[in-house]
Amino acid sequence: MSNNKQIPKEKAEELLDKMTMEIGKFNAKQCALIAVDELIRIAPWGGDIDGEIEDDSKEYYIEVKQEIENYKQ
Repeated sequence: MSNNKQIPKEKAEELLDKMTMEIGKFNAKQCALIAVDELIRIAPWGGDIDGEIEDDSKEYYIEVKQEIENYKQ
């Protein structure tokens, strides 16, 4: 992973913070999980959203999902 990329825990917190401001903590967690599940399911693995080629990008989002699941409300 490139050095400027957030660690999975930071990315999970960013997603939850953005969604919490709009819809509350419980719903934010559920929506973040849905979003990450969809990303894992449909993204063209071998590159990430920013266009960088990374072999571990799918694993990155799987770790993000785990961090969201473990997030204490």
